[in-house]
Amino acid sequence: ENHYVFQPFWSYQAGRNHQNWKLEFEASKLSAREAFAARDTLRALNILFERLYTLRIQLMHGGATWKSSVNREQVKDGADILAFLVPVFVRLMLGHPKAKWGHPDYPRV
Repeated sequence: ENHYVFQPFWSYQAGRNHQNWKLEFEASKLSAREAFAARDTLRALNILFERLYTLRIQLMHGGATWKSSVNREQVKDGADILAFLVPVFVRLMLGHPKAKWGHPDYPRV
């Protein structure tokens, strides 16, 4: 429900097209609701991770600053989501040590 973590909103703010970002946002929210209702985990997680990636960009590139009152709601929500998901991912990976997780993009060298 938070358009501050919807990338087309920011593209529009920067003047890079997406004049219809509100319609795109509504369609994306509907898609998320449908994914949850259909138990379409892949689609729901894709939407969630797109939003988290937009939040990451804000944090890493200055859109949300340390102890600012701006953007706090999405920062807290993102932290809560990751606090839940990261241990789940770690348990999945540790529980399946023989699974092929792919090669790391930044291997230890």
